[in-house]
Amino acid sequence: MPGRPVRGQSSDRTWVIVRPVSLTDDPGSGNVELSADPVSGKVSRDHVAAVLAAALQEPRSAGRIIYLRSGDTPVAQALETFLADSAS
Repeated sequence: MPGRPVRGQSSDRTWVIVRPVSLTDDPGSGNVELSADPVSGKVSRDHVAAVLAAALQEPRSAGRIIYLRSGDTPVAQALETFLADSAS
């Protein structure tokens, strides 16, 4: 499952993969939708940068694949919800 830690990946590095949908140059609103499954839509480059910055500061995001599009939830809250949901 994409939102769960990827098993069988041998690496001595900590990693997270953020997979955005179609990118735009629009200013970000700060609200996103994160998913463990592929999504469609659009997302601003601002949102991608914000999610990357937040995910890199969150140890629980290590070894996860995060699909990203614009949404209605602030980045920090969306990441917290994503990590809590994908841990269960």
